[in-house]
Amino acid sequence: MKQNTFSPNIKNVSFGFRCAFSCLFSSLALALIFSILVLAYPKESSNILTEIRVFVVNWFDTLLQSP
Repeated sequence: MKQNTFSPNIKNVSFGFRCAFSCLFSSLALALIFSILVLAYPKESSNILTEIRVFVVNWFDTLLQSP
């Protein structure tokens, strides 16, 4: 039986952590900005969220209907 000799390269692992943390930080920053905008402009935000929801539902509906 062959032994598993894979050992991760520390450079690849640290690169993965850097990518994950930058994605997490970017997502949190966007969520914070969006939350502040929702609190500052509730009526406009509600309209925008409704339009986004309709767009996403229609987009997925067309994906499901395509052959």
